[in-house]
Amino acid sequence: MGPNLLLALLSLLLAGSPYITQIEPVNNYFQLRSVGNVRGGFEIFVISAGAGGFLLSAFNMFLKKKNGSPYLALGALVLVVAFFYNEEQFPLPLNNSLFGGELFFAFVVSFVLGLTGLVVEWLVEKPH
Repeated sequence: MGPNLLLALLSLLLAGSPYITQIEPVNNYFQLRSVGNVRGGFEIFVISAGAGGFLLSAFNMFLKKKNGSPYLALGALVLVVAFFYNEEQFPLPLNNSLFGGELFFAFVVSFVLGLTGLVVEWLVEKPH
């Protein structure tokens, strides 16, 4: 249940990544600027990928099994799409923005999601 819970949390972070960096009270408190660089189709893609990962994780928790390979593929897919969305460059953190900006935060969360999926699939013991 622990790996599925971690994957569910990372999927929720991925789904909320276009909005987490734009929390106005936090940005005002730390005097950061809000950057809106994830919009349109990519925003819908990131939200749906994160929501789908969360639903899959909840389903796996209900069945009491582990399955990390879809998260490995999901993280890699978001990484590749973010790479091409950013004009074939790796997203770099932006100055004076929360978590380096939306695109950088989504990129990092999808990388961690893919890496966690890899660890869950091949290193965590299967439940009996």
